[in-house]
Amino acid sequence: MGQGLKKLTIGNLTLWRRQDIRQKELKEKDQGLLQQTEVISYIILEEAEYKLRDTISSKEKEVVELKQVLEEEPLGKELTVLRSQFNEIQKENKELSDKLSKMKIEYLRSLTSNTDSAASRVIRRMSFEIDDCKFHLEAMTRPDYQPLVDNKTIIEKLQERITLMNMELITEREHTEKIIKDIKDHLKEIEEKKQREKKQKNEEEMCRIYLCCNHPVTGELINSFLEVHKDELLPTVLDKAYEVQYF
Repeated sequence: MGQGLKKLTIGNLTLWRRQDIRQKELKEKDQGLLQQTEVISYIILEEAEYKLRDTISSKEKEVVELKQVLEEEPLGKELTVLRSQFNEIQKENKELSDKLSKMKIEYLRSLTSNTDSAASRVIRRMSFEIDDCKFHLEAMTRPDYQPLVDNKTIIEKLQERITLMNMELITEREHTEKIIKDIKDHLKEIEEKKQREKKQKNEEEMCRIYLCCNHPVTGELINSFLEVHKDELLPTVLDKAYEVQYF
């Protein structure tokens, strides 16, 4: 009986020791996990604190800049200046628009003043085409007429044709002005050439005569030159020579 009690006591002690070691290992493991969790939480808190401080700093800078802008110049004054500038620009645009309208009217009047000009012919042709389109548009409003083409399409085509005719008119006018200028330059060149040839011909047909004689009263020697045409008669030449020498 004594040996059996001794064996039981030793077995209980061995089991207790094993349980105690197991509990220590679990406790140490829990402490390690707790420390790791605390470290991670500390890092997260530090990052959150840094971001919060950065956000607060940027907001404070924005508030300071806004206060500086408000203190430097009132917004009402700036809006008044901008409104005044806008009114001036709007007024200038209106004046330019009115001036452009007057220039268009004067240009159209100048085109229609000459009935035989190319501009008048183009304008008459445009008027005929506009009247023709008006006739078709009026016919489209009749109950018994069902058009195959929409009114909007016809109007767009008419506007395109008018634009093309205006471009043709401008091109033809520029071409006509260039032709007129070339003709004037050519005529001027021909006239200058004729004048040069005439002058050269006259110079070639002129004769220069050296005159030398003594004055009938003073006896002084008189020298001079006389230019006469080669076809002039001798008596006429002598009369001219006498006039040059003694008068």
